[in-house]
Amino acid sequence: MAKTIIDFQEWFKASQEADNEWRIKAKENLRFYIGKQWDASDIAKLNREKRPALTINKIFPLINFLHGYIIQNSQDISVINRKGATKDEAEVLTECIKHVIDTSDGEDEVVKVFLDGIKTGRGFLSGRVDYTDDPINGDLVLERFNPLRIYPDPRSEKYDLSDCEFICKVCWRTVDWVKQEFPDKVDEINVSQIKDISKISFSVGERNKYEESRGLLGGLNSSQVLVEEYWYKTTEPVFYVITGIGLMQFRTREEVSDFIARLSQTGNGGVLGDIQVLERRRNVLNLATVVNDVILQDVSKPLGEFNSFPIIPYYPYRLDRDDEVAEDNTLGIIDNIKDLQKEINKRRSQQLHIINTMSHTGWFNPKMGGANKRQLELFGSTPGVVIEYDAIKPEPIIPKPPSQAHLLLEEKASMDIKENTGINPDLLGYRAERGEPGIVIQMRQQQGMITIEGVVRNFIQTKKILGKALIGLITKSGLYSEQEILNIIDLGDTQEEQNRKLQAVKNILNNNQVKKFDVVVATQPSSPTQRIFNFYKLTELIRAGIPIPPNILIKASDVPYQEEILQYIKTTTEMGGSVAPPVV
Repeated sequence: MAKTIIDFQEWFKASQEADNEWRIKAKENLRFYIGKQWDASDIAKLNREKRPALTINKIFPLINFLHGYIIQNSQDISVINRKGATKDEAEVLTECIKHVIDTSDGEDEVVKVFLDGIKTGRGFLSGRVDYTDDPINGDLVLERFNPLRIYPDPRSEKYDLSDCEFICKVCWRTVDWVKQEFPDKVDEINVSQIKDISKISFSVGERNKYEESRGLLGGLNSSQVLVEEYWYKTTEPVFYVITGIGLMQFRTREEVSDFIARLSQTGNGGVLGDIQVLERRRNVLNLATVVNDVILQDVSKPLGEFNSFPIIPYYPYRLDRDDEVAEDNTLGIIDNIKDLQKEINKRRSQQLHIINTMSHTGWFNPKMGGANKRQLELFGSTPGVVIEYDAIKPEPIIPKPPSQAHLLLEEKASMDIKENTGINPDLLGYRAERGEPGIVIQMRQQQGMITIEGVVRNFIQTKKILGKALIGLITKSGLYSEQEILNIIDLGDTQEEQNRKLQAVKNILNNNQVKKFDVVVATQPSSPTQRIFNFYKLTELIRAGIPIPPNILIKASDVPYQEEILQYIKTTTEMGGSVAPPVV
């Protein structure tokens, strides 16, 4: 059943209402990250009282530490074969995934998603087809998408969003872009009458600001409109044929009949005797593009037979949605430390105010025989001032020093931030003693990482979801031809290897065959310190008598001319020579 504009509007409204609390909180988190940590009303009050409003941003370095940790510990995606698939096919897919990530700066985009997640509680990686260089088939591009512009099905409970009925992406586009992309809809779009702003408002304050400064069209200027992309799923029948040669899938009964007829022509009676036909239903991916109340397009299977959402989520912490507990079920690193940050800012500002006022506390000046009152008011705290008095010496008011409890509470707030985030001094390396070996520091930092293992583990889960999505896009979307894949992969040195790889490419592009692959995400440290640490661990194994191959040891090191050394080892081995295992 075709969707109507009412369906899309109801979806958007349901998602917006369910996530409104998160959106308000996420925008506050972003302000805290960049140092905007005071309420406007508090700033105005302090300004009236001529008091300082300091911002001692403890959040910024903590978030940047986690960001840097992920950058220095890159994670490679590898494919392993399962039912119906071969090792060669898995290797081909691994190379294709690496090619997609490398050519679209995918690793940088994925790291940005991680940064979004730890700041706001949510991050999203989006896949799209770019026709700039390939106008026929297009190129697959990975890019980070603003989490505030993603509206998922609020009834979703699975981390990977696979149980969503829909996911909506919104973005500003120029009117000219809309007219170029959808020329047949130009007459239906009357830009001057676009007045519905409810869909772009995340709070009452934003709505007011939008109405006052952006007019009815919105966006960066009056020539832009809000474009909504609805990715949603329907179902269709699929037929599975089980024979003695394996499991095949077909879209229609006619295809099943043709397949059985071809088997009959081969005369393979044993196979025919084992035939079973099963009918099931599978998801179908759809894409609708909407501007205001006009459906610009509603396309079934925009990515071929690929039927998963091209939107990959990342949640540092995600709870089961429960209305009795909280409307918002996602958390970032900043959420639990904002109050502690406010306390630090307030106490430090109070201390500065006390210090500033200590030299201006005033004087005890007798009415009779004291100094000139006006002189004390104007110059009483000026260095080098000369104060004349008649008979009784005026005495300055000695202020009380800041209480020890006040100082201790501020120090405790700083420690509370580290305890709440799990980013403690060990993890940051603050407790290193002079002369302490780097390997000891590394070991303490690894111990500290245990407290935030869940955040990193969820990121690995996100990369697994990405890997599975890329497998589907490579094998089912039609974006890659056989020749394109052959141009990407390493066919090998021998004719046998080349034949196997060629057959593997043909197999993975055969959508009738049912194949199962799994994804493994392995951390590959890229920082010199971490690599040296791993190199030292290998040398310790060699000392213990473990025969580590020389090429493995060379790969783990940062020695110069690494490629030349590895090539020498390979050539020597192929010529029948041997390279003695290293002695440490």
